[in-house]
Amino acid sequence: MIFLSEEWIRARAAIADELPEVVGLDITIQHTVLDVPGEGTVGYVDRIRAGRLEASWLGVDEEPDVTLIYSWADEFSVIRGAADPTALLMDGCVTILGEQGLLLDLVPTLQSELITQLTYRLAQITEPPPGSGRVDGTL
Repeated sequence: MIFLSEEWIRARAAIADELPEVVGLDITIQHTVLDVPGEGTVGYVDRIRAGRLEASWLGVDEEPDVTLIYSWADEFSVIRGAADPTALLMDGCVTILGEQGLLLDLVPTLQSELITQLTYRLAQITEPPPGSGRVDGTL
């Protein structure tokens, strides 16, 4: 399925349903993905409650806790397992607006073996956006 499509958002949410509960880990993240081929800027939202992805949708949340701004190439690399999201944050490839401390609470989850397994499953069903020039999903 095509990266950042409605179908992809639904599949991503279904895969994330396997995440365990983490009491107190509540955050709403606005993702702003830049330079998406054929689309320009695409936004999507993750609402995490008790460490689980409660909801995810394409669009904008007017009052997110955190907004992450990054290129489609970086996001696609993370989804394909070619880049570490924590490393991208630390390297300044991501602009962070809002309550950055809440992201730190997510780091142990993002670095877990389960997330690695779930990301791998998502990578297997994710295709690059049309017009990206990528046929095999590599960057």
